[in-house]
Amino acid sequence: MKKKGVAIVTGASYGLGQACAISLARDGFDLVVTELSKNRLSDTVEKISALGRRALPVELDVCSQDSIDNAYDTALSEFNGLDVLVNNAGIPLRRLAINVLPDEWHSVMDTNLGGSFFMSQRLAKYLIS
Repeated sequence: MKKKGVAIVTGASYGLGQACAISLARDGFDLVVTELSKNRLSDTVEKISALGRRALPVELDVCSQDSIDNAYDTALSEFNGLDVLVNNAGIPLRRLAINVLPDEWHSVMDTNLGGSFFMSQRLAKYLIS
């Protein structure tokens, strides 16, 4: 199958993130798969490689602008372009809303909302340059 482009998927070590990455690989995309620990991406990389697509595992903390920049720099140096972003990385609240502490709330918002925003912002800067 002809390559359609390069996609980056955050939180791609299992579940929905892994399923999105594999689906994109089936559709002809090469992948940059990310996770807090690169070691957790081996299963995802193997499954993508088995489909005949390239998979680059990259360590990424979506709450860190330096980590975001490093992930994009690594991806762009390896693939010379990015076409798709799947913002999947996230963390849940693990208690009833009436019991959530401010630090827990901020951690969820920084990861789920801030991470998605700043990952999208970084890709937009690349795409319009």
